[in-house]
Amino acid sequence: PRERLSLRQAAFAELYVSLDGNGTEAARRAGYGGSPERRAYENLKNPLVQAEIERIRVKQQETASFTVDWWRREVLSLYRKADAAGDRSNAARALEMAGKHLGLQNPDSAVRIRPSPPISVRTRAGAKLRPIPFGDKW
Repeated sequence: PRERLSLRQAAFAELYVSLDGNGTEAARRAGYGGSPERRAYENLKNPLVQAEIERIRVKQQETASFTVDWWRREVLSLYRKADAAGDRSNAARALEMAGKHLGLQNPDSAVRIRPSPPISVRTRAGAKLRPIPFGDKW
């Protein structure tokens, strides 16, 4: 007869993945008595538990890539809607989210954007307004 995971082993595998590899806490939450460290070690040596952990991780990766694709489409859609409505604030916010996702705001990024010089504006009466800095803080 083929060996199968016990309910507790299956719970351990789910918890192990959801707790980012914390075997002791996964064993404790799965209901193992005695030494949770020892039970975690035993479960992680078990080929059936190892296979279940790998199956769960693969499933999570498939779901995560779908989520990233969905997020990208949503941000692009939000930008387009805001831009079409003339909503500069939300359009800029969508671009900021996309830039963070792509790593463009990381100082170590390969993309370097030099700030523009400040823009001076005069009122109709000719008074000079304070310059508006663009670049790091806008």
